[in-house]
Amino acid sequence: MIMRQRLEELRAVYRDGLLRSVIPFWLRHGIDHEQGGLLTGLGRDGTLIDTDKAVWLQGRAAWTFATLYNTMGRDEMWLKTSEHCLDFI
Repeated sequence: MIMRQRLEELRAVYRDGLLRSVIPFWLRHGIDHEQGGLLTGLGRDGTLIDTDKAVWLQGRAAWTFATLYNTMGRDEMWLKTSEHCLDFI
C-alpha cells in the first residue's frame, strides 16, 4: 500500500513538472518561428546559446508533442508544435 501511494506521488510530481515546467519552457522559448523547428541550444532562462539544430531532436520533439496530444489532452498547440518540427525535418 505504501509503495502504491509513493508511486502515485511520484507520478504527480513528474506529470506536473512536465506539464507545468518543461513543456511550457519549450513552447515559450524553443519554437523557431523564422527558420522552423525547435531551437535546442537554450540556457536555463531561455536565452539562445546556439542556433544548431540536431535533426534527431526535431524528431524526438515531434514525437513528444504528438504523444502529449494523443494521450494527455487535445491541446492544439502540442499538435501544431509537432507538425512544426516535422515540417522542419
